Amino acid sequence: MGRRNARAEKETAGETAFGRIGQLRSSPRAIAFAAAAAIAALLGSVLPAGADPAQTASAGSVTVTVIGCSARCLHSAGGGVLVTVGDDRLVVRPGLLALNGEALPAHGFQAVAVDASGWGLAITADGKPVGGTDELVGLRKAAGQGNSDALNDLALRHVGGIGVARDLEKAAEFYRRAAERGQTLAARNLALLLWNGERQDTAEALRWLRQAAEAGDAPSQTMLAAALSAGIGKELEPGEVRGWYEAAARAGEAVAMNNLANLLKSGPDRDPARAALLHRKAAGKGLMVAVANVGFDLWHGDGVNENRPEALRWFERAAQAGSVPAMTMLAEAHLDEGRAARNPALAVRWLERAATAGNGEAANRLGALHLRGDGVGKDADAAFRWFSLGAERGDAAATRNLAMLYRDGLGVSRDEARARSLFETAATLGSRSAAQDLAALGSPSDGPPFGRIASAAGR
Repeated sequence: MGRRNARAEKETAGETAFGRIGQLRSSPRAIAFAAAAAIAALLGSVLPAGADPAQTASAGSVTVTVIGCSARCLHSAGGGVLVTVGDDRLVVRPGLLALNGEALPAHGFQAVAVDASGWGLAITADGKPVGGTDELVGLRKAAGQGNSDALNDLALRHVGGIGVARDLEKAAEFYRRAAERGQTLAARNLALLLWNGERQDTAEALRWLRQAAEAGDAPSQTMLAAALSAGIGKELEPGEVRGWYEAAARAGEAVAMNNLANLLKSGPDRDPARAALLHRKAAGKGLMVAVANVGFDLWHGDGVNENRPEALRWFERAAQAGSVPAMTMLAEAHLDEGRAARNPALAVRWLERAATAGNGEAANRLGALHLRGDGVGKDADAAFRWFSLGAERGDAAATRNLAMLYRDGLGVSRDEARARSLFETAATLGSRSAAQDLAALGSPSDGPPFGRIASAAGR
């Protein structure tokens, strides 16, 4: 076949099977955050790697336009035009269209368009479909001839069950054949399939990811660096993680810029000014985790002059786009006793959005606010609901606070056995005070329960 467009699995933002690979700084500590703009979704739609511009020629009074192949596809001779795409031949003369020797049902036409951008041909005369070749047949034929782009695309169809039966083993076979022929997209896609597939093989996935990274594929460089920094696989040499992030950042990968900035926030190569600049560049590309990080840089004066009003605007932008850490930071800013921005009611709204989005710490904070009546009315029943939600999401402080409600019968019937179980869970999750709570369980208590629980909101 003639040149076809290589296609990559769609790049997405959000949680992926690679896990939390984007990093969000919440100074003075860094926390993990799911920002995986460089990760391709296995079942996503396809993106063309590029397309040839439209080519035109004339057959007498008939204009012939072809998209999806180079000018070499068109040959003018004897008052007609021959369109050659792979093994297919289309003859165009005034009043005659013939594909591979067979006349097509078209007469009196003035314009012929041939779409060769896929693996088949779609032919129209004066805007009406008159013939072509089957896309899947052309794809299989090209793959059978060893075309690496076709092998990659056929694999993708088997991953998603697009026109063929879903078959991950066949997909892996086709990806591998294409990758062995140097198709970088196929190497990346094979790595993703091995990483996320039913027969997970992270070691083999990293091998193919490294091949794609070494070939200059920036998303693969970003993913490889993220995996290595998470302790998945080993660096071949010191500083390899930074090296891959540097390479991908130079290529314009926003996630790489953000994560490289986070590396530069600490360690022997600490460069907070460059880190802040990289956060800005990544934010300029629309990466919301970087937008939130710009807010943190401004809030703490890390690499830039401290400017908390400006930081709040960046947090607001990130939070409106769904950044949960930005939501919680906005809430904390609006709860700060010493700040002009204090607005407990607004803080509660941001915490509710964060908790609803799955943040257990925000749910715990809401429980404490409802017990104190800060920004909301005092409501032990509401506190119980929020602490329960936080505990379901694995937050140690929420689990401990829920145990205290059961212990003291606040918002729920008193249940010492349930309290004990929750204290044990909280201790397992890392609550520093849960062990002391367990030891004191059953002993006479002193002081109002509301005060004890509210003070435990942080753990």
